[in-house]
Amino acid sequence: MVSDVHMPWLGRNLSVYNSTDPSLVGRSGLVVDETKNTISILENQNKVTFAKAAIEFLLDDSNSVINGADYLVRSENRVHRKEA
Repeated sequence: MVSDVHMPWLGRNLSVYNSTDPSLVGRSGLVVDETKNTISILENQNKVTFAKAAIEFLLDDSNSVINGADYLVRSENRVHRKEA
């Protein structure tokens, strides 16, 4: 089975599980953009951008917490990256 980190994140639901900024915890929405350092979601009709390094998150209904700081790469490189 392919890990969530190796699948495209665009179009998936993201929920912030933990953050260096406590006000971000619990924010959620549809992933609409991803760069090397950021991930953007559509939350209540507003585009919100987070620094990957500042959040841990869940995708869809997964139980696997993803630490954004571990994936400071472009999405194209992340999808093809091999696990160490």
